[in-house]
Amino acid sequence: MSSLNGMKFIFFGNTSFKFLPMREHALAKELARRGFQVTYVEDMPSVAFKTRAFLRKYFNRYSIDEQEEREKINNLKILTPPTVPTFFRSSLTPWIDIQLFRRWFKKQFHGNDWDKTIVMTMFPYWWYGFVSRKDVPAKLLVYDCCDALQVTSRNASAFRRVQTGESRLAAEADLITYSAQTMNNLLDKDYPAVQKLFLPNAVTKEFIQSVPSSIAEKKNTVVIGYIGTLDSRWIDLELIEKIIKRFSDCTVTIVSPVSKKLFAALSKYPNVQLPGMQSHVEAPHILSQFTIAIIPFINNLITEVVNPLKLYEYCAAGVTIVATRTKELEYYSEIIHLADLHEEFLALIDQQIKNHDPKEAAVRTLFADNNTWDKRIDVLLQHLSTLLSQKN
Repeated sequence: MSSLNGMKFIFFGNTSFKFLPMREHALAKELARRGFQVTYVEDMPSVAFKTRAFLRKYFNRYSIDEQEEREKINNLKILTPPTVPTFFRSSLTPWIDIQLFRRWFKKQFHGNDWDKTIVMTMFPYWWYGFVSRKDVPAKLLVYDCCDALQVTSRNASAFRRVQTGESRLAAEADLITYSAQTMNNLLDKDYPAVQKLFLPNAVTKEFIQSVPSSIAEKKNTVVIGYIGTLDSRWIDLELIEKIIKRFSDCTVTIVSPVSKKLFAALSKYPNVQLPGMQSHVEAPHILSQFTIAIIPFINNLITEVVNPLKLYEYCAAGVTIVATRTKELEYYSEIIHLADLHEEFLALIDQQIKNHDPKEAAVRTLFADNNTWDKRIDVLLQHLSTLLSQKN
């Protein structure tokens, strides 16, 4: 892959590195560990967002979704754009947001050697007037498509803007990478002229190695656990409450930022643990306490194209997984137990509690071993090297 010698990467991210670990964080960190110079541009903070974060810190600590410190990695530079006046992707003043960002961006990347740069974009809203191929004339432009656009759009106005950004980005991209197999037909239909690469989510080798070896030991207390966000657009909160009620003699541990309203609704049950957001370095230990891990999706257009990161982390711990059946999760039916209805989901949990098979844990850990981020980067770099060779 000599064509990649001297190349550097710039990421236009969808999130901050202070939030829960995301796909784009893993890709950026793995490339930096390979020796590439990586710059990650976080999403723009807003006055409204900072106000909400302040209120959470002092009035509802269980809803905090930021970590205190970012992980320090050699070769990885994290840039935070200037704060915008209102709401960024659903801003009341998009023109002001764009001007603030463009002025900042030109200063940050003045003199950058774009002929030696590969741009990775996870958040198509950047192409809603903030940047274009004229501003970032990179050697290669990659659109990493890993979620339905609704995930980054909390209202109709934001959704329309993100859609516009994606159309512009796809028209300029050299490659679209995507995380869910179910995205393939959608991308072929919408963007048939762009090269595509299936690049599923994964788990780090370090995460696998840090899972306590005691995971295989049978525990006296049954723990039903969930790690992730509790967004009602794709997580079935009604199902979670049914699990809590049905398995009142089990501990139900939900590791997630929790709103004040949801905390009040769930904390009234004595078998529920709500520790709030935890540092990702604690996740292997937390998972080692789980008897069963759940993926309680709502089956809709969002989850249809979601390849959940938690699937790989649950497997790394070898823990039994019960999930809502979606088109994407069907591809993993050999390692997880899928349910169509609430009652079926509850019955599967009950069945797995009573008839736990330790041999299944080895199958899941092998799956995790075969699906690590370093293997994903091998595939990505090989594909990028081929594209560069074709351009040169």
